[in-house]
Amino acid sequence: LVMNMALPRRPPLESESVLLRPSSSRYFDVLGIPIVSGRMFGRGSPAEAVVNEAFVRRYWPGESPLGQPARDVAGNGRIRTTFTIVGVVRDTYLTGLEDIKPVIFTPISYGPFLTRGGPAAVERVRATILAVDPAAVVTTEPLKANLSKLLEQSRMGASLAWAVGLLGLALASVGVFGVFAYAVEERRR
Repeated sequence: LVMNMALPRRPPLESESVLLRPSSSRYFDVLGIPIVSGRMFGRGSPAEAVVNEAFVRRYWPGESPLGQPARDVAGNGRIRTTFTIVGVVRDTYLTGLEDIKPVIFTPISYGPFLTRGGPAAVERVRATILAVDPAAVVTTEPLKANLSKLLEQSRMGASLAWAVGLLGLALASVGVFGVFAYAVEERRR
C-alpha cells in the first residue's frame, strides 16, 4: 500500500508517496527486525505507527521522529488520517533486494499473518480466523516460498550476468589461443 504523506514542517499540499505496511505488533518479532528506539504500537491504538530508519533519514534527519505526526493527505490537501510515530525499527529488505525505501508500519487486525512453529501454528491461526468468520478464505504459504517469489527477479538477473560472463570467458580464451597459435606458427617458419 502507498500513503500520501504530508511533508514535515510544510503545507499539507506538499506530500510524497510513502510505503504503508499494515502489520501486527508481532510482525517484527517473527521476522527478527529489532526496534531501534521508542516502542511498538499498542493493540488498541490504530492512530500509532512505527517507521524504519530510512524513513527517519529522509523526513527527520538528525532528529527524533518519536511523537511526531505522520499525516495521510488526500489530493486536495485534506488530512484523512494522522498517525503518531511511537517507534523506529531497523532497516530491512521487505520486497526484494532493491534499495530500502522509507516505510511506515501501522496496526492491523487482519492478515497477512506471519507465525513461527510450522504447520501446527498455521492450523491454529486458520482455526482462529474461521472461528471469527466462517466465510473467510484462508490461504497459507510458507515464508520460504514467498521469499523465493520476491527473489525471482534478482536470481534471473544473476543468471543472465553469469551467462554473459561465461560467454566473455569463452571469447577471451579463444582470443588468447588464437594469438598464441599465431605466435607459434610465426616462430616455426
